[in-house]
This record gives sequence, structure tokens and C-alpha cells, in this order.
Amino acid sequence: MTEPRNQADRSSSTSNRSSASALSVTSFTSGTNVLLGVWLTVSPWVLNYSEQDNAAWNQVIIGLAIAVMALVRTASPANFSELSWTNFVLGAWLIVAPFVLPLSETSPSEPVYWNNVIVGVLVLILAAVSTMASGNRGDPIAS
Repeated sequence: MTEPRNQADRSSSTSNRSSASALSVTSFTSGTNVLLGVWLTVSPWVLNYSEQDNAAWNQVIIGLAIAVMALVRTASPANFSELSWTNFVLGAWLIVAPFVLPLSETSPSEPVYWNNVIVGVLVLILAAVSTMASGNRGDPIAS
């Protein structure tokens, strides 16, 4: 009679470990997105393109949005998976923005282009991993 109980305890223990692991992954990926959002916000001044209004404002607004949403997700990793989906979309926007918006008057080798594409790819990947770790793989609205 003790065997089923031990089996249930082991199953519960395994479930708790996998849940804790998922929360850890979500916290790490969202925490990294907070840092990327902060970088994006200050990058126009660090990379010296703050005089390019379209590029600078795009970086500041999108960077703040990514950082705030990822911060909320980091503070409560078991909830708000839709914020990771939103960051996924913002990451995709960062990748296409240099080709859609007139971000720079010069060549695509400008720091603004590379900054957008690299940060966009990282945010997109981290947001996807964060969402999958929380168990909401298909429906961004599911909780």
C-alpha cells in the first residue's frame, strides 16, 4: 500500500522540479530581455546615432516597452506569458524596422541597422523560449 503513495510522491517531486526549472528559464530569458531593452533605450547615445530622430525614438520606445514587459515577466514568471508574445512581436519589428522605416540616411552598415537586427533576433528568441517554458506554446492569450 505504500508503493502507490511513494510513486505519487516521486511524480509530485518530478513535477515540482520541472515547474521550478520552467520558472528559472522564464526568469533568465525575461531578465536578459530586460537588459536588452535597457541597452536598446541607451544605444542611440552609446552608438552615436541619437541625432537620427526616427532611429533614436524607435529604439527608446521599443526598448522601454521590451524592458517593462520583460521586467513584469521576471517578477512573476508563472504569469503574463502574453507579455513574452508581445516581446516576440517587438523583436520581429526590430528586425524589419531598418528596412521599413527610414532609420538612417546612409548605408545599411550603420550601427543602427546592426543594433536593430542583432537585438531583435535575441529578443525574439528569448521571448519564444520564455513563452514555451511557461507552457503556452500555441495560444498567446491562454493562461
